[in-house]
Amino acid sequence: MKSVLAIAGIAIRSAFRSRVVLSLFAMLLAIIVFLPMTIRSDGTMQGTIQIMLRYALGLSFGILSLSGLWSGCAAVAGEIESRTLHLVVTKPVRSLSIWLGKWLGIFLLHGSLLVICSSISTALLWHRLDREIEASGQTVSVRDLLYVHREVQPDEPSVLPEARNRLREEIAAQQVPGDVSPDQRLRELIQQLQLERNAVSRSGVRQWNLPLPPASRTDLSPRLVYRMSSSNVGAEPIPGRWILRDTNGTALMDIEQEGIPTAVNQIDLPPELLAGRDQITLEYINSGDRPVTVIFHPADGLILQIPAADFPWNLARSLVLMLGQLGFFIAAGLTAGTLFSFPVAAFLSLYLMIMIRTAGYIQGMANRVVATPWSDQPEAAGSWGTYLLTGIYRILAALVQPMTGHDPLQALALGRLISTRWLIDAVLIQGVGLCGLLALVTSFALSRKEIGLPGQ
Repeated sequence: MKSVLAIAGIAIRSAFRSRVVLSLFAMLLAIIVFLPMTIRSDGTMQGTIQIMLRYALGLSFGILSLSGLWSGCAAVAGEIESRTLHLVVTKPVRSLSIWLGKWLGIFLLHGSLLVICSSISTALLWHRLDREIEASGQTVSVRDLLYVHREVQPDEPSVLPEARNRLREEIAAQQVPGDVSPDQRLRELIQQLQLERNAVSRSGVRQWNLPLPPASRTDLSPRLVYRMSSSNVGAEPIPGRWILRDTNGTALMDIEQEGIPTAVNQIDLPPELLAGRDQITLEYINSGDRPVTVIFHPADGLILQIPAADFPWNLARSLVLMLGQLGFFIAAGLTAGTLFSFPVAAFLSLYLMIMIRTAGYIQGMANRVVATPWSDQPEAAGSWGTYLLTGIYRILAALVQPMTGHDPLQALALGRLISTRWLIDAVLIQGVGLCGLLALVTSFALSRKEIGLPGQ
């Protein structure tokens, strides 16, 4: 343990002597303070939160991640080329201790900068929101405005089984056009069924069942957030009637609200309506006079937000997640720097970061529904090129998936609770699993390298 701390101390002192830490901190401080001044807000307090957390703090975290990758590559590959590492390996120090010491030193530097940047960004956000609340004349406090909510989505079955049944029937009746592949038709049927489920014509009714977790504060109102589009072009408000019922069908609330298409609409619910209940049923009636069809978004058309925790608690959880990602990037840089020369290691590390940042696109391509020859409907098989491309994306998704997760800053800015399960999964997978695996690989490779031999 003494050797690990000694190597970590050397790495920290070297960084301060080279003035890398001071230059990096000055850059991050300039981003957090001055970037929000250059971005035009939408005039809402939620817009201010997005600018301060998603943009300013998010960019700072991205720069720290790149710096951690570069530092990890230089800590081994750079020292091998400059022969600085020869002075360490010739001493009775295990290769694993070398890896741990360098990782710990770089992690402590970058982790401290991340905590400082998060504290400054939060303080500036609190100050700006306090001024905006005072200017608007509202009575809400900054604490209540930033209070974190647990999101509850409707409990609804998947449309995939019904889409497959319809595809089977169309194939048997020879109704699938010859220029349309079966997997393409299957995706079209899924979209069609989702549209049928979420479309509400004039005087039509849409119903959702929502499970209710307990609320941590009964003095704050739960929020019903919904997004929709309409059959009319434009963003003209559409009248709608919302009815909240208990499990017995008794109406608890009946209100009218005009929803704005393409916008995020919100209804504040009285806290006492949900107290002591474990499930509710929500009905929407298209009560407008004009023949307009309302279409709720399939993914996030309706979300119930329940008060769950204070903002500092969620901030601490997001910091743990970001520190886990930062530690993984540093470990990846150390591994690449051990296996390859510095230019190659830097290129591969940058490529890895790009793959992780585009994981959403890779996951989307991998999740495409394809009717394969070995499925329950072999007659619906598509081209082998489709199977090959989808297979490649699924392999990439399987490789990238353990390294990725939900965006903690997005959850923080939107007031979404970072769950304990999400936190534990990230710590175990990224912090313990991936970093531990990279440590073993790097220490083994470092022990096999011919460093510090006579003549070198």
